[in-house]
Amino acid sequence: MKIGDSPSSAVIKALALIVSAAALMRVGASASYDIPPAHMHHASAKHQTDEESVTVPNELDLFGGAVNWKHSSWVLVDDSFRGGKTYSEWGLADGGKSLLFRGKLEVGADNRAFANLLSTRSNASRFSAAAPWWDLSVWDGVLIKILHADGNKYSLNLRTEQTQLEGEPPIDYKYTFETKENSGSSIYAEWSHFVPTFRGQQLVVEDSNRLDTSRIVSLSITASSFLGQQSGSFELVLEKISAYKKTGNEARHDEL
Repeated sequence: MKIGDSPSSAVIKALALIVSAAALMRVGASASYDIPPAHMHHASAKHQTDEESVTVPNELDLFGGAVNWKHSSWVLVDDSFRGGKTYSEWGLADGGKSLLFRGKLEVGADNRAFANLLSTRSNASRFSAAAPWWDLSVWDGVLIKILHADGNKYSLNLRTEQTQLEGEPPIDYKYTFETKENSGSSIYAEWSHFVPTFRGQQLVVEDSNRLDTSRIVSLSITASSFLGQQSGSFELVLEKISAYKKTGNEARHDEL
């Protein structure tokens, strides 16, 4: 207390200093949250209401992103099981935040070679205790976020309960995409761009074999020769696979 200050004025000044310091602490704390913790893993679109601004995610992470990659979620199948010479492997990196899929396609006399990284059916059940599948009918397609690639062509395949004939294996719904060599990219695969295939052969789209996005049981990433169009080493590093809703900023698959 300065000489000449009364006890009451000194108390008032002390209280003012305490209030000012508290205000500075609040400003500093709020400024440190550049990204709200609840929305760190999702791109989002904002919709204004009368009372407040509500953030609505436009991506649902299926693998990676908000849902770390797991060894138990994937199995690897390549043409070696039928006598082919293709070699393939996969693993997790960065503490489960990315997935590496690589190998070497050895094309046989029939011009065929493939390596298929397939999600296990049980993984879809975490979205519904009542049914072992994903219901993605409110979404517009699948987003593949690639961290690094080799310039090769790949396919994303979806599988539902639908079959071509009773007792036959399920139909695969195929989306083909190209990658950028030594670069990353975002692949937006709209539902309408998936084509039904059965044992590698494209089917004519009919009501009986249209993709049912409410009952997707598994998905896979496939490296293949595309009947002799490509061969040799391949390598793909994925950040995440998500369902997405259109925002108008998606690149078309043929503009990559």
